[in-house]
Amino acid sequence: MVRRFSSPIEKIRKDNPGEVVTYILADMKEANEITKPATIMKNTSIPRDLAIAGEKAGINFSKLLTEALKIKLS
Repeated sequence: MVRRFSSPIEKIRKDNPGEVVTYILADMKEANEITKPATIMKNTSIPRDLAIAGEKAGINFSKLLTEALKIKLS
């Protein structure tokens, strides 16, 4: 499905005399995937003692996992 949100080129040319006005084509779906950070839920299992200790220490498990993955993947 192609969605178009363009302005009529003649109106743009009229509003911008002396400027180069041309059409552009953009894949907005791809642009959105590249630029919009998305979060995805992932289930994981950890040992009970670590879960309890982490909760008592106030550790944000999602943040910690994200930081660890960034380090591991760099």
